[in-house]
Amino acid sequence: MHEDGCRLVAADAPLKVTQHLLRLEKNGALLLANALRLKPLLVRRGGEFVEQVLAAVRDGRCTRQSLAARWPNDEAVLAFLLAHNILVAADDEERLPGSVPVPAPGEKSHGMSLYLLLSQDCNLGCVYCLNGKRTYRKEAQPRMPETVAFRAVERFAAAIRPGGYLEIALFGGEPLLNWELAKKTIDYTEQVLRPRYPEVRFCYHVTSNLSFLPDDFIERARRHNMTVLCDIDGAGAVHDALRPFKGGVSSHGQIAHNVRQLIGAGVPVSLRTTVTARNQDHMEETARHHRELGGNGSAFVPVNVTNSDEELIGDDLIPDIERMLAAFERVKESGVWSLDRLFPFSTYRAKLQPGNQSVLGCGAPFGNTPVVDAEGNVYPCIYLVGIERYHQGNIIAGTYPRAAVLAELAERLHVDKREDCRVCAWRYLCGGGCPIHLLTMAGQNDISPKARDYCDRINCAHTKKVLEILLWEMADQASRQADGQQGRKEDE
Repeated sequence: MHEDGCRLVAADAPLKVTQHLLRLEKNGALLLANALRLKPLLVRRGGEFVEQVLAAVRDGRCTRQSLAARWPNDEAVLAFLLAHNILVAADDEERLPGSVPVPAPGEKSHGMSLYLLLSQDCNLGCVYCLNGKRTYRKEAQPRMPETVAFRAVERFAAAIRPGGYLEIALFGGEPLLNWELAKKTIDYTEQVLRPRYPEVRFCYHVTSNLSFLPDDFIERARRHNMTVLCDIDGAGAVHDALRPFKGGVSSHGQIAHNVRQLIGAGVPVSLRTTVTARNQDHMEETARHHRELGGNGSAFVPVNVTNSDEELIGDDLIPDIERMLAAFERVKESGVWSLDRLFPFSTYRAKLQPGNQSVLGCGAPFGNTPVVDAEGNVYPCIYLVGIERYHQGNIIAGTYPRAAVLAELAERLHVDKREDCRVCAWRYLCGGGCPIHLLTMAGQNDISPKARDYCDRINCAHTKKVLEILLWEMADQASRQADGQQGRKEDE
C-alpha cells in the first residue's frame, strides 16, 4: 500500500467498484470517494466516461489490462480510479475489525474530558432542558460536595498515561451556582495533582449559561486559560423564547452583557445554539449575532427529543429537517465563520483525513467522556446521566468502573452491527453519528409520528449534509492543487 492509502493492484487482478462508494453530483461535476480509504476524486469533465468504466467493472470480471485494452487512450483515467480507491481488487474485503477494544479496568488513557456536575440545578427554564427532574433530582437541588469532586479528579488523573491530558469540565445544571467548589477543585488539581503527575497536562473548561458572573470568575478564567461555552439561541426575543429565566423573565440581555465582559477581558467564549422549530429560520442571523458578541465560534446542534428522564419534548419544538439543513448550509455559505470555527464542520473536517476511519460516533464507549454526578455516580456521557442501565458505578462507594457498560455500548453502536448503519456506504466516515436517540428511545412506544420521523432521520441527514459539503471542499482544493502543480510543470 502507498502512504496515501492507495492499495497496489496487479495488472491482471480482477477488479470491483468499492462497496463504500460515495457518488455526488453538483453543477455538472461528479465527485467520487471511497469512504473507507478516503481520497476524493473530482471529475469536472468526462463524468459519463467514468460512469461507463464503473458500469463495465460491475458487469464483469474486469482487470486493469482488460480495461486498458478496451479504452487504450484513457489509461490515465483508469490509473486515477485505482489511485483514489474507487476501483479495488475483487478479493479486497474492505472491512474494519468487527469489535472495538474498550479500555480494561486499570488501563490508562491518552486523554479524557471529565464532566463534574457541580450543581444539578439551574436558574434558567429552558423549554428543551436536557436534565430530567427525576434523574437530576432537581427538587433536591443537589450540589456536589468537596469529597466527591476531589475523589473524581484524583481517580481520573491517575487514569491518564504520561504525555496525556485531563480536561476538567465544570458542568451542571449551572456549575457557577457551586463556584466555590469549582475554585477548590482547581486549586486541588494545581497544588496536589499537577506535582503528583507532572507529565499529565491539566486544563479547565466551563459550560455555563453566563446569566451571572462571580466576582472573581474572570481572574480565575484568565489565570487558568479556561475555555468557556455558552448557549445563545438567537438574538433577543428568539433566545428568550427558548432560554428564559425560571418564570419566563428575559435572560438574553444579561447573558449578552456577560459574554461581552468576558471577551473584553480576554477570555474566549464559544457560543452554541440548540436548533428547534422556533429558531430554525434564524440560523444565519444567530451566527452573525454570535460574531457581533465577539464569540470564538458558533455551534449549531439539533435538539434532542428526549431528556435524561427519557421524556419527549413537544412536537411544536421539533424542527423541520429540510428547512433546518438548508438554513445550516446558508450559515456556511455566508462566510460569517471559517469552518474551523463553525461546529460541526470543525469536528468532521478534522476527521476527514486519509487513513482515518470511525466505527463509533463518539468517545463514550472508550471511556473518554466520564460524567460524575453530585453523589459520585459515573455515566459515560452527559446525555445519559441518571439512566440506570448506563450507570458505571460510584467512585465513593468503590463500585466504579463497571466495565461491562462500555463494552455493551461499543458492541451495540459499532456501525457494522447497527441495522440503520451496516449497509450504508458513509458509515466509516460518520461512525454512526451521535447515538443519543438510539440509546434513549429504547422501548419508547408513545411517540408521535413527527418525533419518530425526526429520530429516524436527523442523525443521518444532518451528518451527511455536513460531510457532503466538506467532501466537495476537499475535492475542490485537491483539484486546484493538482492544476497548480501541472501549471508549474508546463512553465518549466
